Amino acid sequence: MNACLDSSYINPEIGKIKLKNLTTIDIQRLYNKKFKVGRVDGIGGLAPRSVERIHTVLNGALEKALGVHKIQFNPAKATELPGYEESSDENKIRVLSIKEQLKFEKQALKDRLGAGFMLSVYNGLRRGEILGLSWSDLDLFDNKTISINRSLIRTKDKETGKSILKLGPVKTKKSEFIMPLSDRMIALLLDYKAKQDIEKAEAGNMYQDQDLVFCTTLGTYIEPRNFNRTFYRIRDKAGIGKDFNLHALRHVFSTRLSEVGVHPRVMQEIMRHEQKETTKRYTHVLWDTMKDAINDLDKYMEDQKNNPSEGSEGND
Repeated sequence: MNACLDSSYINPEIGKIKLKNLTTIDIQRLYNKKFKVGRVDGIGGLAPRSVERIHTVLNGALEKALGVHKIQFNPAKATELPGYEESSDENKIRVLSIKEQLKFEKQALKDRLGAGFMLSVYNGLRRGEILGLSWSDLDLFDNKTISINRSLIRTKDKETGKSILKLGPVKTKKSEFIMPLSDRMIALLLDYKAKQDIEKAEAGNMYQDQDLVFCTTLGTYIEPRNFNRTFYRIRDKAGIGKDFNLHALRHVFSTRLSEVGVHPRVMQEIMRHEQKETTKRYTHVLWDTMKDAINDLDKYMEDQKNNPSEGSEGND
């Protein structure tokens, strides 16, 4: 794909939006649409690398506009490229061995935001979904579920022109999902909630209650970059190599699901991947099957922690 073709993908979607009004949401919708139905022949979407190429062109243009002060920030910076969790290029993602995962978990649970990282490891949530989660999205007692329907994104305030954090759409329509929670995850979230209530009481009138699950000690949005920094600090303290990044936690989740024998169709549903043509003929995954998969994973890791085996080293 050359630069000319990149423009032909970009201009019909966002070409009429004034540069000063262009938002992260506009660009994210462009990427999501091209990934889903972006092929010239109208059959299916573009490959992840093609979407990345569009991003490279658009991001480069916006960086130049930023450099000459035509915009105050680059709205493409906060986007997420769709489809890379389905990429076959295994070399780009390093999955933790079980021993490394247990070291990461032990270190993460010492951190104030540890439960957030566990939602990625044991439920496959993305960063924006974790930071955009509200307590009203959680049913911890009756149905034991989590509803994923929004994501924290950075965008431009149309009135002030300033970069702001706000709740926006999830990555794709398929990403909107209700997922079962294991008893261990519920216990972690309830423990976190108790600590958050203490923070709220200590902050008093300074606390800005937005019903956020993961927020600052004053109730405001967590800057995504700061969430990344927390992850890096945990990773380094756990003694895990710097080639392991935050997004790879989702790949740890999918790898462990595979290790406990979860059927690929069930895994596809839990990971919220767009359905491939070869699986569209199947009916929706039964709720009990997904619930069993989440609980089996939890039990598997608990067994590994209590009874480490020779195979727990994995492939580093």
